[in-house]
Parts: sequence; structure tokens; C-alpha cells
Amino acid sequence: MARMAIALTPEFANWEAALLIAVARGYLEVEIITASPDGEPVTSMGGLKVVPDIAYASLDPAAFDALVIPGGLAWEKGAAPDFTDHVRSFHD
Repeated sequence: MARMAIALTPEFANWEAALLIAVARGYLEVEIITASPDGEPVTSMGGLKVVPDIAYASLDPAAFDALVIPGGLAWEKGAAPDFTDHVRSFHD
């Protein structure tokens, strides 16, 4: 089974990931794992509170087939975490 990591930030744009998650799980049988900076709950721009499965530090590229990083207010406010190392690891 394919696995997809969704890296959530505080105030993430929940609608950006919602359709992808629904289709991937419902039609493609992809396992979805959500992550937050510290593994603690995050709240989206729309007020949706998500309890993630893991923290960013636990995102092992060898265990996933894809990494999705939704947009949101953290990016606009310049408060988004630095995903550089994660993105490079997944790309490699």
C-alpha cells in the first residue's frame, strides 16, 4: 500500500489537502499520515483542529511515497517551519 505524508502547519489551508486526502484514501487506498512541527494538534485556517499522527522529525522518506505540504497563513506570515531538509530527503 502506498503511503503519503501530509505536513501540516498551524493555520494550514485545510481545503487544499482535503480533496487529495479523500481521493487518495477512498479511491486509491493510500495510507495517509499527518505530521505537525512537534506532533501536537494544529488548527487550520478554517478552524479544523487536527491531531497529527507524528512530528516532522519522524518523517522518514524511506517510509513514504509522497510528501504533501499544504499552504496556509504560516507561509504568508513568514512563520512556516523550514522544510528544506525534509523536501531534499524526499526528493532524493
